[in-house]
Amino acid sequence: MKRIAFLIIVFLCTFAQGAGADNTTSVFQPVDPSNYPDNMSMVVSLVRGGEALTTAELGVFIGGECRAAATSKGGLYYLLISGQGSGQPMEIRAAINGNIQVVSNNLTYTSDGNIGTPWAPYVIRIIDLNLDGKTDISDMIILVNAIMAGSKDLKYDINNDQNVDVADIAALVEVMALN
Repeated sequence: MKRIAFLIIVFLCTFAQGAGADNTTSVFQPVDPSNYPDNMSMVVSLVRGGEALTTAELGVFIGGECRAAATSKGGLYYLLISGQGSGQPMEIRAAINGNIQVVSNNLTYTSDGNIGTPWAPYVIRIIDLNLDGKTDISDMIILVNAIMAGSKDLKYDINNDQNVDVADIAALVEVMALN
């Protein structure tokens, strides 16, 4: 059953990147997939401020090499990642409003594996409080001001604990350290 689900996701990723789909990437240029014997599928939902972010471009990098890239299709990013063997760390970068930022670096490539599905995508939250396409000191200033003002708005809940407090500052520092 798991193998069938994997094959369906690979089909969807291939279809989303295929000739009939407008999935032109302009920022990230992946390697020729025929250079690698294996692949892994990934279905991602980018969320910023509680809303789906559909205008970004995603790139998946292994060892500094772009192995997959995608634009949004129906609010989801379908990636078919080229590789060889399992165990390599992956870095996911997003191009948003002309700025490139690392949005995830805690995943590992697994040959014939998959992360996320169209019905349960892997969600990556983009922390960009001032909506300028990057996570930087400006976002930290906004967060600190919100905490000092006693805000309860969960868009400032960076660590997803349903509270807006100093723990969110530590979580934002971790996000900023990715870039």
